[in-house]
Amino acid sequence: MATLSLHPAPYADNGRRQDDVPEGRQAVQFDVSREQLAELLRETERAHGEYEQKLGGRDEDWPGWYADYILRRLEGTGG
Repeated sequence: MATLSLHPAPYADNGRRQDDVPEGRQAVQFDVSREQLAELLRETERAHGEYEQKLGGRDEDWPGWYADYILRRLEGTGG
């Protein structure tokens, strides 16, 4: 089991970047196993593929999208 310390990024629920990040957002920590993280990455890849289809092209900021999706999943607020 490992502990991840992550900082929420400025993305809205629809995956599009928003410029107004609420002040006071702090790092969060999660305990995840290698297997849990690997499954979360696979899930994120599938979800991002669907997002790119809706977008109609490649998402150049896919690392940020992945980070936000993973944070939301770990925080239990959806994907």
